[in-house]
Amino acid sequence: MQILLNLVENAIRHTPAGSRITIGVEARGDASVLIVDDGPGIPADARALALRRFGRLDSDEGGHGLGLPLAQSIARLHGGTLMLEDAGPGLQVVVVLPR
Repeated sequence: MQILLNLVENAIRHTPAGSRITIGVEARGDASVLIVDDGPGIPADARALALRRFGRLDSDEGGHGLGLPLAQSIARLHGGTLMLEDAGPGLQVVVVLPR
């Protein structure tokens, strides 16, 4: 549950007011959780920084740069993965966990 909370809070913090945030779950084989927003997204060349502890893309924004790295660590502790993908526009975060 903590992973979902971190990802939703991150999406809310980094999308403009009025943006759409969608949460989806798919259970074919492994369990996949998708959090998709229509905000500015994260450029492909900045995603590694976004997943690094204290890696903040915009120092004017709130937060400490821990939300995405913590979510990724939680996924890994459960044998899963966390991926950042283009949502065109926006960002799609995909968490895959073994069932």
